[in-house]
Amino acid sequence: MVWVGIAYGGILILLGVGGWFGSGRASWTALIPCGFGLPVVVLAGLAATQAQRAHSFMIAVLVITALGFLGNIRGLIQLKTMLSGGTVDRPQAVVAQSVMGALSLVVLIILGAGVGTFGPHP
Repeated sequence: MVWVGIAYGGILILLGVGGWFGSGRASWTALIPCGFGLPVVVLAGLAATQAQRAHSFMIAVLVITALGFLGNIRGLIQLKTMLSGGTVDRPQAVVAQSVMGALSLVVLIILGAGVGTFGPHP
């Protein structure tokens, strides 16, 4: 499960940096996924190296993942509007929010199902 967290965090960092460069470095808010991805990578990395506290670190990853999903529900709703031919403000942001929201939901399900395998409980 640690590797799921590291991969998820890495993808979020790439999404943030890619969105920032894709917007012509015009909007710092494109880096928001990095703000979620970096702590996830650090916490999952700590879980990999500190077996006694792995459970606590991965629970923290799970909480950040849940916040990542909840914070991007609006983007998922706006994606539906966009795909049905409607117009939305900042379509690039809607796509990035939707990717982060959908990815967060998938990781939330995976990590939630494996919560008992995170290592020793504190």
